[in-house]
Amino acid sequence: MKGFLYCLVLTGIVISMAACGSFSNRNEVSQQMTVIKEQTTTQENHEQASATYLHNPQYIDESQYRGEELEIVQTLNKMMRSTLSGNVEGYQSVLTKDNDQQTNTSEYLKLFKITYLADPTFYDGPSEYVSDMEVGVEEEIYHPETNMHYFGNVIYLFFKEDGKWMIGERKG
Repeated sequence: MKGFLYCLVLTGIVISMAACGSFSNRNEVSQQMTVIKEQTTTQENHEQASATYLHNPQYIDESQYRGEELEIVQTLNKMMRSTLSGNVEGYQSVLTKDNDQQTNTSEYLKLFKITYLADPTFYDGPSEYVSDMEVGVEEEIYHPETNMHYFGNVIYLFFKEDGKWMIGERKG
């Protein structure tokens, strides 16, 4: 189906550009077709990679961490598992008590699924966010309603609450 749509769009572009006199020779037509094909291939490759994570999520490897860093990684992985399964109680259990996401959690979990977490970086020094620990991770989020995937770096704010590392929000 994508191949058919690709050919249809490509044919329309070539015909419209030829009618407008945009191409002076066959080389230009060939170059334009190559660019469109490369853009389509890149988009399809990203969609295939994203689909791989949706059906085969990548968690942070817990065997690489010890102590408090391990506790934080376990919290991040539990959060991810909860988003994938829609587990409201599991998701709420990793959030601080005053986190806004404690309310309407089931609706919130319908909006996104975390499909990839990697490369945590721990920042425990002074912070503008007034948290006990900041953790930067590579993350991919899938939005089921739009079938879109977003990949980037995210910073989670962690707070010690009742002796456990919990994900919170900016304070102060």
